[in-house]
This record gives sequence, C-alpha cells and structure tokens, in this order.
Amino acid sequence: MAIVTPQEFYANFTSEVKSIFCYDAVQTTSPGIWLVDNPLMFSFPLLLFQLTLIFLFTRITQSILSHLSIPIHISQIIGGIILGPSCLGRYRPFENIMYSPVSWEQLNVISFLAIFLFYFLAGLKTDLSMIPKAGKKAFAIAITGDILPSIFVVLIDYFCKSIIPTRFREKSIILRTMYLWSGTSYIVVSCVLANLNLLTSKLGRLAMSASIITEFTNLFARVVMSSYMLATKSHSIAMGVTSTVAYLAFMVFLVFVARPLTILAIKRTPEGRMLNDACFIGVLVLVMGCGFIGELIGSRALAAPFFLGLILPGGAPLGVTMVEKLERMAEGVFLPVLMALVGIRMDVTSLKIVSMDLKILILFLIMVVVGKFFGAMLPCFYCKMPIRDCLAVGLMMISKGIFEAVTACKLQDFKIGKNTMSRQGKEAH
Repeated sequence: MAIVTPQEFYANFTSEVKSIFCYDAVQTTSPGIWLVDNPLMFSFPLLLFQLTLIFLFTRITQSILSHLSIPIHISQIIGGIILGPSCLGRYRPFENIMYSPVSWEQLNVISFLAIFLFYFLAGLKTDLSMIPKAGKKAFAIAITGDILPSIFVVLIDYFCKSIIPTRFREKSIILRTMYLWSGTSYIVVSCVLANLNLLTSKLGRLAMSASIITEFTNLFARVVMSSYMLATKSHSIAMGVTSTVAYLAFMVFLVFVARPLTILAIKRTPEGRMLNDACFIGVLVLVMGCGFIGELIGSRALAAPFFLGLILPGGAPLGVTMVEKLERMAEGVFLPVLMALVGIRMDVTSLKIVSMDLKILILFLIMVVVGKFFGAMLPCFYCKMPIRDCLAVGLMMISKGIFEAVTACKLQDFKIGKNTMSRQGKEAH
C-alpha cells in the first residue's frame, strides 16, 4: 500500500475546500457533574447550551427592538452580534464554550434545516394564479430588474479593471456578487411585504409576481450555467447533457409523482379536517426526500422544497396542517439560530479600518442595488404609473439582505471580522 504524504493528500482537494478543523474526539452525552465531568465538553449538552443562549438573546433583543418597529429577523441578527466577537465573544472563556468547532457544524445543520422548512412553507403559501393576473408588467419588471444591474456591473468592471484586485477575478467575486444581488428573492420580498401588511395590496401583488417570475428564470439560468460549467471542467459534453436531463427528470418527478401522491392523501381527508398523522409524516418525508434528490443531482437543496411547495395545493387541508404543525417550530425555534449565526459571524469592531478591497466591493453592491431599483421602475414609468407607485415598486424589489446575507457570510474572503473558531482549530489549506 502506497504511503501518501500530507502534502499529496491536501493537493488532491479542490480550491473550494477552504479549511479543515482538527479537534479531539468527544462523546455525545455526559454522565453529569457528579463524576467530575464538565457537560460542556460533550457535544449534545454543548449544543443544548448554545441553542438556549441563542433563543434567550434573540428573544430579549426582539422584545426590546419590537417597540422601535424593527423587523424580527434584524432583531435576531443583533442578538447574534451580541453573542459574537463584537461583544461577549471577545472573552476567551465564553468563546471556548460558545464557539467550539466540535459543535459548530451542528448549529449549521440546524440552521439549514430551519431555512429548508421555511422555504417549503413559503412555496406552499404562494398562489401561482397571481402571475397571469399581473400581466406583462410583472414580466417586464422581472426582466429589466435583472438585466440592468448586470449591465452596470459589467460596465464598472470594464472601466475600472485597473483598480480591481486580481483575486476578485480569480475567485469570481464579481460574478458571485452580481448573481447574489441582481436577482430578486421571492422569499425576502414576501417576508418584507408581510411585515408591512402589503401582501394583498395591488403593488404588493405586482412585486410578488415579478419576484416569483425571477425565481423561475434564475432556476433556468442556473441549470444552463451549471451544466455548461460541468461540461467544461469535466471536458465531457455528455456530462453536461446528463446534468440537464437530471434536472428535467427531477421536475417531472415533482409534477407527475410527488404532486399526485400528495393530492391522493388530500382526497382521503374528510372535508373540514386536517391531515392525519400518517399523511402529515408522509408529506414531510417527501419534502426531505426531494431535498436529498436535489443535492444528489447538484441542485440547491433549498430549491427542491420551495418548488415542491409551489406545485402543491396550499389551501385546506394540506396548507393548514403544514402551517399549523411546522411554522411555529421552524420560525420560532430553528430560524432564530440561522439569523443569530449571521450576527455571530460578524465582528463589528473590525470596521475601524476599511480596506481598498472592501471599498471596491461596496461600490459594486451600490451599483447593483441602484441598477435594480431603476430597472424595476422603468416598466412602471413606461406604463404611466404614478411616480409614488413607481418608487414603491422599486423599493420592494431591492428589499435584499436577510437570506442573501446568510449566503454572503459564507464567502470567506469577505467575512466581516475574524473567524471565532480559528483560535481553537488548526487550519490545513
């Protein structure tokens, strides 16, 4: 058997593998303090302690900031900032307990499960019949709102190429920034409009229709780009074609297998009653299975439950049962973990020194937001809508920053602040 050196072992990893954290093996549960054991040195008690702290701090910040009309998700992020390196995380004993690498991945899994269920419920609540009612105006807003910010980014990249750092191009930072911020997230728009009680308004329906159209177009573009990149990296056109066929087969499965099975369970439910436990668990397993298939074929795991929720009937009894049994757990217990992790990853004190790279990145973000704002307004002006309504639609379509911030935080080159786990684990690049 050939002996592989550490250098050869790590050379086989792609550039997408950022780091490996090394820590001592630990047990899951603790026998308790009576045997002179520290429960916080075991993975499960430590996880429970972290969840308790996150829940307490997010609830405290929410109860205080709700009087200032600050959205709940912003309050939860602020609670995470208090727990992060900006405040309590600066103390070594607290950091050793709160940010142990052994449990960090557990928090990530729980937060991802929260957004996984949240996306499914958001798709289930969506009424696709509003798209035809919105007419050509929603399609125009969706198209111009996506194209104009991309044009702005390309122009800035062309005229300012001399000052853009080389690593921006090597790591596709500009392209990823344009992709994350030029699109309109239906989830974010619907949450913002729900907080403002504008879901049923005429402008609210128009913005939601445009955002859901953008979601579909982004799905198509993502499939095409993923297949192209796969074919390029593998030097096999057949590999790219197979990837596209897998996406299409998955969509066929959702429409012609998953939906009929769910409707069959609905028909067996007496009118006026919720789904029984067997049907509820069956639908939940179907959602998780679709997420697994999405990951298997290279799609985003979040796209699968969202589009499954879109094609399922959202009224009684399915929609009522799922919202009643899942919403409080997903949004009340698990989702605060996701929002808090956004704040925990931040170190506000590091903003004292603003580097040139950060200034360039901020410039790109500003131009993307400005381009999207005017891109959403142009069709409204063309349709001779009142200026006030045009401004309102533009502001609705740039309501970014919650779930996009979660994704942006994972771009390690531009994390704000220090990685609180790096002190305890050895990084091997």
